[in-house]
Amino acid sequence: MLAGWARLVRRECRNPVCALANYTYGVGPDVLWRHENLDDETHGWVERQFGWVPLSFFRQMAQCVRAGHLVCVDDAPELPDDLIAQPPRTRARWTLMAGSRNTCFLPIGQRRTFAWLDAQDPGLHRHHELPGYSHLDLFFGREAARDVFPLILAALERGERPPARRRGRRFEPGTGRAATAEEELPAAPADTVAT
Repeated sequence: MLAGWARLVRRECRNPVCALANYTYGVGPDVLWRHENLDDETHGWVERQFGWVPLSFFRQMAQCVRAGHLVCVDDAPELPDDLIAQPPRTRARWTLMAGSRNTCFLPIGQRRTFAWLDAQDPGLHRHHELPGYSHLDLFFGREAARDVFPLILAALERGERPPARRRGRRFEPGTGRAATAEEELPAAPADTVAT
């Protein structure tokens, strides 16, 4: 029934999976990808890639929207309830990428996340906002190999892990206890890429 409704209200594309996916995740055309960034073969491939989505995803996104930032919604004792109430638990390097035309997860969210991460550990993280891209076309758009993949590769090749930092009381992953200023926190993986 929802798929039929999506085809009625989303007339930008005749592909029913494309119409349903874009209807489900946002308002307006080209929510998950900009059609002009996809070649015909990729647009056909998309039809086989989208299916069942757990409603728990939408429940979590609603709670995050109400909070104004990412929050933990499941009973996960290894995660804090509020993910920005304290500094990150490791020195993982984050490279954030967003399409400037992303209407599924607005680019301002990536900018805010980068500003928060950079305030915690200046110069460690990177942020790239790619003009003309939306959300998933960053990965399978016609020019992604030219425009996006080099940024991902550069993030992964940024070198060795950053050294563990020594400051304040912070949670020590895997132990359930805080590390004191005299103890070193574990170093993080060399780099983490997020969209």
